[in-house]
Amino acid sequence: MVITMKKTVLFLMVILLMIGACGCSMKGQDKVDMMVSYINDKYSDDNFEYVSMSGGHLGSNTTKIIVKSEKYPDKEIRVICSEVDGKNIYSDTYLNVKFEAETYEFISNALVGEYGKNIYLKYVPDDTASYENGSSNTTFEEYISHPSTYIYFSAAVVGTVYDEEATLNKIKSIFANAVLSAHIYFVNTDVSLSDNATSLIENKEYAKRLYIIKETVDQYSKTEWTDGV
Repeated sequence: MVITMKKTVLFLMVILLMIGACGCSMKGQDKVDMMVSYINDKYSDDNFEYVSMSGGHLGSNTTKIIVKSEKYPDKEIRVICSEVDGKNIYSDTYLNVKFEAETYEFISNALVGEYGKNIYLKYVPDDTASYENGSSNTTFEEYISHPSTYIYFSAAVVGTVYDEEATLNKIKSIFANAVLSAHIYFVNTDVSLSDNATSLIENKEYAKRLYIIKETVDQYSKTEWTDGV
């Protein structure tokens, strides 16, 4: 009799755990569904489908998922849901993907126009969040100039820095309308930078390096020069 009672209690506990697990699963699925609905509503000229989780986990204060875009099917787009003061705050990386090629071209054209075609450029879109208030109607100009956009790149150009202030003013001029963070290396060489910049930078075979952080179109929070070898 005692054994039968124990089995009954154990069976009921298993049933309750399963119900609890299903409840959590349903709540988690509801959150995923809301996140997918959010990005579909925000960018109504595209279509998105859930792919997988991406960092965080269901039930935590921050949930991240990867969705697939109909327009950019080969790109990973992240949707983030954070609980702040009991409210769900959504963000995403869609505009970083949408404007990736245009951003690269913008940076490249600015550097080539000032220093010639022999440049090295590495730009990888931020995978944390895009322009917070973006929509399908957001223009590229709005995107690159908004304080919540994060554009980071590393570049090498051919040149000698005789006057740091004058060179800095040139950089400020060609990126006047963008919010960004960058390392720019000035190298005295005739070799192809696209093929050799990585080793030149690793070995500090550059004349100067400029590190800049620009938080708004009008404000640089950091401008730092360092010497190479």
